Amino acid sequence: FHELVKAAIERFNEGSIAQSASMIDLAMRIISAKEVDEKTIEILRRKGDENLDPEKLRKFAEEPEHHQSLKKILNFFTSLLPSGLLDSLHKESKRQKRRLLLLLLECHGELTPVASVDHLRMPMGVHQTEAEIYFRRNLIHLLSRIPPAPSESIKDLSELVSMHADLNFPPLLVKEAAAYLAQLKTEKSEHKLIELLDQTEDMLMNPAEAPYEAEELLVILDRLVASLARLATPGAWRAVLDHALKKKPKLGNTMSRLAELGTQDLSKDVE
Repeated sequence: FHELVKAAIERFNEGSIAQSASMIDLAMRIISAKEVDEKTIEILRRKGDENLDPEKLRKFAEEPEHHQSLKKILNFFTSLLPSGLLDSLHKESKRQKRRLLLLLLECHGELTPVASVDHLRMPMGVHQTEAEIYFRRNLIHLLSRIPPAPSESIKDLSELVSMHADLNFPPLLVKEAAAYLAQLKTEKSEHKLIELLDQTEDMLMNPAEAPYEAEELLVILDRLVASLARLATPGAWRAVLDHALKKKPKLGNTMSRLAELGTQDLSKDVE
């Protein structure tokens, strides 16, 4: 059994992912038949992935035609299951390694959003570590990349993500949450994005009370207007228009943000 798994890893590292996946299939059948003691299985499934070539993992994760075979290999090793990858993502400080972990999580499909939502539901205080902020931002990024599980309520998802679109949190988390709210296209999304737009405008008009620098607030403003435009609802359109017509220097070039509506058919809102 040990030699079989070792050979599967070697074939993977040589670039023969189909052969590697076939060997892993056989290994799983041996496990199901209880032909190997559990301790041997546990050690190999917990440690064996350390010998997989990270560059080959990246290559196959970037090529959708290999995802079916890659998922078989990921599902064999404990730390490459969604829960294991999310644990690694939480701790990882290197950007390149985080990108690889995100790619592998995408390969798992709908299992990843389920695990991501479970973590996002954990209470989050205003004063969080940088690692936790980056982690939650990456979780929302994953949700935006993978369709939600059939059992997941889009309304509940909007409520959950709205909790992270809070100007008390760092800008990178707010911007990621706002972009995903626009993608969800719910009534909650519209209300939350308009609320954020109003708050950001107020902060720019009263910078002494703002938690961010004016430059960062202007970037957030650009993102919020773009997100509202992508919602493509009459309420969102009117919020964009109201913002554009304010023409207040502290808010930047508000009229230029109307360009976000330039590719949309606005005829369903007659007024």
